[in-house]
Amino acid sequence: MKKDEQHIVGTNVNHNLDSEVVTSDFSAMLLADRWHSGQWSGLYALSSTGAIVWGVLKEVQQNIDQVRREERGVLKLMELYKLKKYIEYRAEQCDLGPQSHWDFLHRWQTLLERNDNEQEL
Repeated sequence: MKKDEQHIVGTNVNHNLDSEVVTSDFSAMLLADRWHSGQWSGLYALSSTGAIVWGVLKEVQQNIDQVRREERGVLKLMELYKLKKYIEYRAEQCDLGPQSHWDFLHRWQTLLERNDNEQEL
């Protein structure tokens, strides 16, 4: 894909995600876990407790900028824009604290991973 084509595709991704439905808590947890930059980060707090902390949108934007610089693909940008949309939605709802059901989501993730590993054997 040429540089000009990537810019056009990236612009279309931005436009399409503005109208996209907000992702689920489970998907947001998985995406935050995939993209966090260490235990001190806002995305780590989101992935581990569901809390939306100060600076998390900046961290997501830094990831978006890095993906664009490294030309790592539209799908990675889509993941990050879904995560950004989720965080903005939760902030609009003033629902920033740790989520009581997050522990359940982590247990569900563990069961799914265990099931996947058993199927591989």
